[in-house]
Amino acid sequence: MSENKFSDDSQFEPDFEAYEKAFDESFTSESKKFEEIKNQKLIMALYGSVNSGKSTTINALTGRKLADVKAIAGYTKEIQLYRFSENVYITDTPGLEDINEENSARAKEFVEQDTDIILFFLNAGVGASKPTVDAYNELQALGKPIITVLNKIDILTLDEQAEMEQDIKDKMGVKVVPISARDNIGIDVLHRHILEILESVGKELFYLKVSKYKDEQVDKWIIGATISAAGLGAIPIPGADMIPLTALQVALAMKIAYVYECEVTKKDVMQLVAATVTGTIGRQIYRWGIQGLKAAGLLGGPFSEVPVMAVAAAVAASVTYGFGHACKEYYKSGMTLDLDGVGDIFRNMAKQYHSQTSSADSSQDSPLKRLGNWWQRKDHGATTKESVPSG
Repeated sequence: MSENKFSDDSQFEPDFEAYEKAFDESFTSESKKFEEIKNQKLIMALYGSVNSGKSTTINALTGRKLADVKAIAGYTKEIQLYRFSENVYITDTPGLEDINEENSARAKEFVEQDTDIILFFLNAGVGASKPTVDAYNELQALGKPIITVLNKIDILTLDEQAEMEQDIKDKMGVKVVPISARDNIGIDVLHRHILEILESVGKELFYLKVSKYKDEQVDKWIIGATISAAGLGAIPIPGADMIPLTALQVALAMKIAYVYECEVTKKDVMQLVAATVTGTIGRQIYRWGIQGLKAAGLLGGPFSEVPVMAVAAAVAASVTYGFGHACKEYYKSGMTLDLDGVGDIFRNMAKQYHSQTSSADSSQDSPLKRLGNWWQRKDHGATTKESVPSG
């Protein structure tokens, strides 16, 4: 029997110094891209009559009362512009039929030149009146993204709501997002509509900075980055191309920091990396990857290429998952969380991911077994476009 050349774990000896260097280079590159994003701004326009529940809806989306934000001087009494956060503005305007001709023209000019997205509010107690339909058509002609919100549905029965939604569709040619801002009904759906539109124009980060749903979105980013990291399969193994993985992790860290309103420097991020990925805890994560692969029967097996690639994918995913959650808690705390505590979060979350995807079960359906089989088929030309199996 020939000697198994993968029986010695030392061949996978991590090069964490090279990893830190790659992370440093990635930060320089990614920070330039991020600065371009931060130099932009987001303006959300709210249109609707004074009793359509605009302010209550903003409260429900952000967890912050619009009434507590001081309006910026220089606009008319009817058209109020609020600086909700750095680079995030909300304009509150009555329905165009409710203001005089001069202010109506100014409102439309503002929308055409500056607004990124419009929330057009209808009151469920009134529905689509002719002046409202006319006002909507005027705004629609400006070519800006519009989400039509039917608020106060709590006053309607389900049948009445269905009839009203159909009436609005017949008169305005649009499907509404039905909500009750007061009772927090449909707010999550409205949030997803807003996010989808802003993602299409690259301005979702500004909105998420003030959204009460930011935690949920950060968790999605972490999962997405984890899957991507498994696909990249780059960890601190001699000869591995670590730039794609470190660029992924830097971008994740910077996005998370931004939505929690933290200004970060290269020094800040590198200290975070040292407390997690490249420190003692990171080395432990690496050892878990080796042990998990052995338990799944992927190390010591007959395939010469599979173990290295499987180690790379499994550890890259575990490290990215742990690092993402460490970033989340650290920046959510306003960078006040002790780095030792951040390291503990990194270890616990990476271990959690590892335990979920590398059970000792070596059955065909084991996540690590599927991962190993995928690499085996890939290396032997059995697949060319198959996606990385998820954990």
